Amino acid sequence: MTRPSTIGAHWALTVFMAAVLVASSIALLVGPASQQVRAETEADILIGDPISYTDLGIDDVDIGTLSIDSKDPSRVIGTAYKYDDGYVHGLAITTSGDTAILGETQPLYQSEYDTEWGSRGPDGAGLILLDESRAVSMAYKAYLFADDAVIDLRILTIDGENQFTVGPKHTLDPQIRIRDYSARIAALDADRFVLSYIDYYDSYMHSVVCTVNGDDITVGESSVFSGAKDAMIASLDADHFLVYYTATTPNAPNMGTAMVATVTGNTVTYGSPTTFMVTQDVYYAQDPSITVLDANRFVICSQAYDEEVEIKVATIDGTSISIGEPVTFPFYADLPRLVVMDDSHFVWAYVIEDPDTYETTTHVVLASVDGDAITFGEPIEYPHGRPIFVVSLEPTRFGIIGVRSYSDQYPVGAICTVPSLAAPPAVAPTMTSISPTEAVTGELYSCLLTADMDVVWTLISGPEWLSLIGNDLSGTPIEAGQYDVMISFVCDGHPEAYEEWTITVVPELVLTNTPAEGTITYVVL
Repeated sequence: MTRPSTIGAHWALTVFMAAVLVASSIALLVGPASQQVRAETEADILIGDPISYTDLGIDDVDIGTLSIDSKDPSRVIGTAYKYDDGYVHGLAITTSGDTAILGETQPLYQSEYDTEWGSRGPDGAGLILLDESRAVSMAYKAYLFADDAVIDLRILTIDGENQFTVGPKHTLDPQIRIRDYSARIAALDADRFVLSYIDYYDSYMHSVVCTVNGDDITVGESSVFSGAKDAMIASLDADHFLVYYTATTPNAPNMGTAMVATVTGNTVTYGSPTTFMVTQDVYYAQDPSITVLDANRFVICSQAYDEEVEIKVATIDGTSISIGEPVTFPFYADLPRLVVMDDSHFVWAYVIEDPDTYETTTHVVLASVDGDAITFGEPIEYPHGRPIFVVSLEPTRFGIIGVRSYSDQYPVGAICTVPSLAAPPAVAPTMTSISPTEAVTGELYSCLLTADMDVVWTLISGPEWLSLIGNDLSGTPIEAGQYDVMISFVCDGHPEAYEEWTITVVPELVLTNTPAEGTITYVVL
């Protein structure tokens, strides 16, 4: 099978998402859940109706300047450089269930690349959400000399109406020159992110920790790693991030490699590199799809050969990485995309081509992870074209944004749902103790309340002589009669439960004579 060129794949990706981000206005075009695609049996994944953008052109955004991110399950944001006005534009996409509404694009800032470097726009961009209302936007230019730094970092603030407020440009000091379109950013927490790049002068990977305070960005000291090429990064937790890259030596195989970097204050240290694939073709080694399950595990999808896909789990112990046994698929998968759903599930989206007709079909499949073992569900055909971006919205939903085909670059997308990952409805706790319904005047009435969950007990109503401390319901009745009792009990995350019963209090019986023999007489007090 002939592998599509890297240029073709990047063109499809950029053209599609560029068209999305330069829309002046978009209507709600996703249908109800009743119209979702289903398999013959209950499907692992339900695919919403297409979100189409057929009224958009394809030639008005610079290639490679697009980036999207999602941290709030109801919103995705993106940026891209637009040719006709020289501005980097932003867009917020609001999602709800299987619907999506794309707001109007907003010019964020005018690119200085046009005036200073005589170019149409930046060579690349990045976008990360720090929290639900703040993002870091990055644009960069490779190879060129300039008086200003070649990396443009700004803080974006997003309000409830999906409007952006743009902070000032942060000029890096000392200046940085970029090689090979290699600048990447990844959020560590709500106030810190990592910037990595391949330096033009030494061709080494550099990482710096950046701290955000309002609109200001403080950049730490550069930490250098000499063996990385085409490096990508992904956050693991607030103190660690993953680096995966191609390691090459003259006349040797290209090795897909990963390592864990540790952040201490503003300093980055690198762990031992681990090879997760070896190939003679640098394309395969430099273009794996990786998704992070949690701070200790990630999943790798790589093309081992022209006709074979390998998917495997990598486990992190400190800064060491061990690679599990791969699950192998005997076909070439174009545009493989992984997206995490929760710490034990991910979705794999990919395109396969019929070798006889050259027709392509897109599939999505839900996978579950147990240790380093992967179990795949049945593939579901995705009918809306080729997946360019797959973004997680929450454990039960993800979004696919792509194009219909290489020849038809108009964008299309859909919101997909994974029913099996929906949390079951919370049930109310059940009382397991049996409350006595009889008591005697002058004698202690006591009941230790228990339930099938860890609950908090409350006495809602009851006689004055009855009290509840913790789970000990007790008291001494004074007068005979019938007394209604109501208690409530609740466990966090579950509905509140109630229990009612009636206590019948009878008079105490007192002995009135003490005969040696004969009848014993009692009177009721």
